[in-house]
Amino acid sequence: MPTEASALLDRFDNAPEGMRSSMQRDAAAGRPVEIEAIGRALLRQADRSGTPVPALTALVTSVAKAHGAS
Repeated sequence: MPTEASALLDRFDNAPEGMRSSMQRDAAAGRPVEIEAIGRALLRQADRSGTPVPALTALVTSVAKAHGAS
């Protein structure tokens, strides 16, 4: 039986080639991205649980900076 992680990776591997997230579509269309609602919520939960997430922190910071959300 596959683990949750392997099942998730399998889903990503089998996603349609042109599939994009709503945030990717918003960014491409020049609309505001939902980095505060999505990314910062994940960072707050990680902080509450004491889980270090340096890669996610860097990603959220980079996206926020690139799209004018500090």
